[in-house]
Amino acid sequence: MKKIIVLILLFGLKFKSIVYRQEIDKKLDSLIEVWNYKSNEDTARVIAINDFIWTYRNIVE
Repeated sequence: MKKIIVLILLFGLKFKSIVYRQEIDKKLDSLIEVWNYKSNEDTARVIAINDFIWTYRNIVE
């Protein structure tokens, strides 16, 4: 019974990790889109790339 509970918990953590990773990927993609869209103001583009760097940095650590 304990093995089943442990397996369920591990599966739940893995599923949460996958969902979290998908959310982060969407955020990074949207920040890249803001950066690539040349008609945005320079300030918005710099803020977007700064957010991208900090988000990516937090993933890697």
